[in-house]
Amino acid sequence: MKPSVKKSWGFWLAGSILLAGTISSAPIASAETVQIAGSRPYSIVLPNGYAAAKPAPLVILLHSYGGSGDQMVNYLQFNGATSSNGIIYVAPDGTKDGAGKKFWNATPGCCNFGGSKVNDAQYISEIITQVESRYTIDKNRVFIIGHSNGGFMSHNVGCNLADQVAAIVSIAGEQFSDPNMCNPVGPVNVLQVQGTADLTVPYSGGSLGLSQFPGALQTIHTWAEKDQCNTKEIASNQTLSLVSQKSLPDTKIISFENCTGKCR
Repeated sequence: MKPSVKKSWGFWLAGSILLAGTISSAPIASAETVQIAGSRPYSIVLPNGYAAAKPAPLVILLHSYGGSGDQMVNYLQFNGATSSNGIIYVAPDGTKDGAGKKFWNATPGCCNFGGSKVNDAQYISEIITQVESRYTIDKNRVFIIGHSNGGFMSHNVGCNLADQVAAIVSIAGEQFSDPNMCNPVGPVNVLQVQGTADLTVPYSGGSLGLSQFPGALQTIHTWAEKDQCNTKEIASNQTLSLVSQKSLPDTKIISFENCTGKCR
């Protein structure tokens, strides 16, 4: 997730809806799970063979509206990647709204339908701090991966916890519609995965019954500006197919270069 030698922040813009089975991983390996109690309990999953002498990357997975941490792990087929890549990960749950749906209080556009005052950025900050106090974490490799409502939340985290995270990945989640609401203390690596056929979180932006949210292009341009990059879009010649049902490349890759900020 670190930028290339040209300081390029990568953004993937998928040409179709990203399906659950398209992100593959290694076969499931054994791992240790540590339960953390409290008002909002969560589990820390350690890779097989974790050693305190070797700093490990930390990944926090953020589920979609109405989903759960376990569902997010299954969606990304993440268990196998844990031990094979020496990753420590946490897949916490959001709080429940009036409809009993778990959600993240991410941006005005998604998905705090009940007007909750919960501060999820603070909660995620506390998780990072707690994990780092218990285990040897490479602080230059703390990553957030979110889907839909969790993707919106990953942008919130990038805006508010740039001193704690190196990179965010958003799958069908967008930035604040008002760029002035995002004030990172430093540059953040960003990977945006967005489907043009997504009817729930449209590629061009829209509303879920709350405030408007920006589209994928506006989202990545906001980050290019926050990271002090040249805002000219650089189209890659690399081709990808992120939709398993299609054999032909379906993904366009856009990046921004000459970013003056130094990432973690």
